[in-house]
Amino acid sequence: MQTKLRTSLAIASLATLCLSGLLGCAQAPKSTYSSVYELKLAYEEAGGDCSEWVQDNAVLDADESGNCDGDSVLMVFDSKTSAEYRASALAEKLSGYGFGVKLLLGENWLIHSPDVELIKPALGGKLVTG
Repeated sequence: MQTKLRTSLAIASLATLCLSGLLGCAQAPKSTYSSVYELKLAYEEAGGDCSEWVQDNAVLDADESGNCDGDSVLMVFDSKTSAEYRASALAEKLSGYGFGVKLLLGENWLIHSPDVELIKPALGGKLVTG
């Protein structure tokens, strides 16, 4: 009986530490982002390199977009459909030019970066490569 009580208390304590963020318990990746800056912060936290950030909003059909270090483009869209459309169009265009395709597609966001395999475990999403 005491062993069951100790086990229950240990599990409850571990759960409390996980929920309070005091223990490095894995949390589910955030599925949507409200701004490209918010996505940029998550990208860096996931291990992406972004020492030079420019939010230029250059991707015409994205709500917001920006460039990290000249080799990574981060985009936030108004819907999953818009993000999927841009991923498909970008993959087709890059393939047509003979470039490798390295995209990470989320619910309403898209990242074009050489770091996509590195950041996927933390950000989630679907790899689009070729």
